[in-house]
Amino acid sequence: MAELRVWAPGKESVDLVAGDRRTAMAAAGGGWWAAPAGAAGPAGDYAYSINKGPPRPDPRSGYQPEGPDGPSRIVDHGAFGWTDGGWRGLALPGAVLYELHAGTFSAEGTFDGAIGHLAHLAALGVDAIELMPAAEFGGDRGWGYDGVNLFAPHHAYGGPDGLKRLVDAAHAHGLGVIMAGSFRQDEPGQPWRVCLYIDERATPDQHLAVANIFTGRAGGTALRNYASVIGEVHAVRRAHIELDHRRHRWSMRADSYVVVTGATPVESPLAISCAVPGHDRPGEELRTEVMQVNDSPLIWGVQARCGFATTFAYQSKD
Repeated sequence: MAELRVWAPGKESVDLVAGDRRTAMAAAGGGWWAAPAGAAGPAGDYAYSINKGPPRPDPRSGYQPEGPDGPSRIVDHGAFGWTDGGWRGLALPGAVLYELHAGTFSAEGTFDGAIGHLAHLAALGVDAIELMPAAEFGGDRGWGYDGVNLFAPHHAYGGPDGLKRLVDAAHAHGLGVIMAGSFRQDEPGQPWRVCLYIDERATPDQHLAVANIFTGRAGGTALRNYASVIGEVHAVRRAHIELDHRRHRWSMRADSYVVVTGATPVESPLAISCAVPGHDRPGEELRTEVMQVNDSPLIWGVQARCGFATTFAYQSKD
């Protein structure tokens, strides 16, 4: 890699930060900024500083050894010794896939740990492993659906070289590798930004108590853990809340901030559970017809089917 480049249009300056050293990057046209890769120093760890602000990781990083908030590291992909030159791929129609979570599939919880079990999967008749999302995310363990560095295999699983070793070994066992991805815009370590609406009929003491519980200020391990799961509490609002639980007429409104309605039942022989409100009885769920969230700076419109009927259409003005 001869140089490092980052797209930062409309900015006055961009510095490449390596430890305590800063190197001014040169404007390269079209909003791009560039600096020699050697400016990252012998370890190859670096970050970018926009307009003299705090160092930020490379959005196109290939490796985040300290997680999504730490510095990025240059990866020499040409240095890996592949041994799968004879691999010619496989036909997907009719293939048997095994969905694999790298963090839980083996006792080690790593890409290398999974290698020791590939022979078993091949003997079972599996044609390919489908890796659940393995892009970098906050912390060491998780589902991976809050990945924020989409080109950087998760550091706790073994990083880019660990993933290469797993792919190389899978091919040696005649197994293909399919990468599942999750593409979203959440902040590192904050999978959900929450706005809490409290009914205006609550007393000030009740309002404060509920707010403290959901923001984690009330104390208690379970409450703190819950608050960390839902992520950053964007705001706490008093609102006039209306709920309608009539059969096939579900609706919820919190002033003009949030409006959700569901009217069309979706039948199933199985009991259904869904995070989207509307569960009516085992074997039936209401399709969410309208969901409007308008609470600056969040302005969203959603038309969706919840549960097993997963058709989504998203739109936002901002």
